[in-house]
Amino acid sequence: MYMLGSHIASLYAGKSYAAFAEERIFKPLGMSSTTFSPSEAQSSGKLADTWTKDGRRIPFWFNDEMKELKAGAGGIISSVEDMVKWLAVWLNEGIDPVSDERLFPKSVYDAVTTAHWLTPRSYDGGLIGYGMGWMRTTYGGVEVRQVH
Repeated sequence: MYMLGSHIASLYAGKSYAAFAEERIFKPLGMSSTTFSPSEAQSSGKLADTWTKDGRRIPFWFNDEMKELKAGAGGIISSVEDMVKWLAVWLNEGIDPVSDERLFPKSVYDAVTTAHWLTPRSYDGGLIGYGMGWMRTTYGGVEVRQVH
C-alpha cells in the first residue's frame, strides 16, 4: 500500500514522488544526506555496505531504475542526522522545530498517528493500536508511539 500511496501522491503533485519528497521535505529540513537514488548515495561515499555474519557482502537491494517503484515502501536512503530532523517534525506535529515552518497540516499528523487497528495487549493492560506505520500503546500510564 505504500507503493500505491506514493503513486497517488505523485499523481496529485504532478511530479515524481521522489521529486515531491525532496522539494517538500528534504530541502526545507536541510536533509542533505537523503536521497532516493542508490547511485547518488554510492557516489557520496557515505553509503554503507551490508555484510552477513560470515563476511559476505550483501548487494544493495535496489537500483536507480527501481527507485520510483520502491520510493514509498522504504526507498529513502538517509543518515541518522537527517532522520532525526524528520523525526523532530513528527514529534512537533508537523512543524519544523528549527524554522517553525509547518511541513504538513495537523490533520495529516492526526490521520497518520491515529490507531486504526486495536488489540487489548499493552504492557499495563491498555490497548495497542496500529495505523499507517505507527504503533501506539501505553507503558506505565505514558502513551508510547513507535514508527514501524
